[in-house]
Amino acid sequence: MCFILVIIFWVSFSAYLEGNALGNLQQHSANKRKALNAARIEGKYPNRF
Repeated sequence: MCFILVIIFWVSFSAYLEGNALGNLQQHSANKRKALNAARIEGKYPNRF
């Protein structure tokens, strides 16, 4: 039971962090380009961009 709660918390927390990151990227287009390029180089989110 505790393990399930930890998984639920982690998923919601990571979604919250990702939402904040996307919000910040939308406010700063130059930083957005840098972040998108860095994400491509690192192989993160390969299907999103």
